[in-house]
Amino acid sequence: FPLPRGAENGRAVKNEMEKLAGINGASLASSGHRSRSSVSSNGVRMISADEDYLEVYRLDLLAGRNYQVSDSSREALVNEAQIRKMGIVDPHEALGEKVDTDKVIIGVVRDFYVGSLYHDIQPTAIIPNKVNFINLSIRLSGNDIGPTLDRLERAWQTFYPNEPFEYYFLDQSIAAYYGQEQRVSKIMFIFTLVALVIGAIGLYGLVTFVMHRRLREIGVRKVLGATFMQIVQTVSREFLLLLGLAFLVSAPLGWYLSEIWLSDYINRIELSPLIFVLAVISSLAIALLAVIQKSFAAARVNPVEILRRE
Repeated sequence: FPLPRGAENGRAVKNEMEKLAGINGASLASSGHRSRSSVSSNGVRMISADEDYLEVYRLDLLAGRNYQVSDSSREALVNEAQIRKMGIVDPHEALGEKVDTDKVIIGVVRDFYVGSLYHDIQPTAIIPNKVNFINLSIRLSGNDIGPTLDRLERAWQTFYPNEPFEYYFLDQSIAAYYGQEQRVSKIMFIFTLVALVIGAIGLYGLVTFVMHRRLREIGVRKVLGATFMQIVQTVSREFLLLLGLAFLVSAPLGWYLSEIWLSDYINRIELSPLIFVLAVISSLAIALLAVIQKSFAAARVNPVEILRRE
């Protein structure tokens, strides 16, 4: 919840909302996941929050302790990226060191994202704050969201009767970072599905055309004693060659375009050769099924009738 500008009763609002049914925790902050956190002269991202910030956002404490209400603003929690920047490997060794010249590290938390996955996790410090809150974060139990929001609104109106009750869900805020990727993903899925259908129809049509042109050859081979599997092997050879050439062209191009797209992300998956292997196996399966079906139909025809027509 964004608190009204100049609000001085943030803790009272938090304490009241924590008592409500369906609430699993609350935290106040003057910066954080949605608002711009400040950046110190040393390049450390500073998040100013109360003592419940770690619990509400489920941040893992690797070493040291969380700060308390009575702690001064000189105490700080830092993430793993910050201690790596300081040249420290073991989180316990960072305890007692200073960050941003005057703040003493009392705890180290596991790395977490404040912004988009487009960027790497930045060195971050979480420092105690007791006043000038601008955000109130509420962790819901997940049950009966509607009634819980109604109770929160009534509590809000008790403290801020002239202020609108506005809120946002963290997962929706995070998803907003990747709206373009989601739209591109849906479009690519549709185009891929259409391409697969058109490709399968085209491949089936090509097999039908080739089999029709090779009916006499099939008839001659049957007269000479060729088995059904020998006919399938002979006919499918050229299709396998065409699919192999198509794979040699499309696989490097697909890998190159995928690498360009993934290069926008600092933390990304690595393209596995298995993806391309499954693609070529699927294409081969479609081609072989079409060849077998058409070969079976051609093999059932009396070779005498085929040769007579030809």
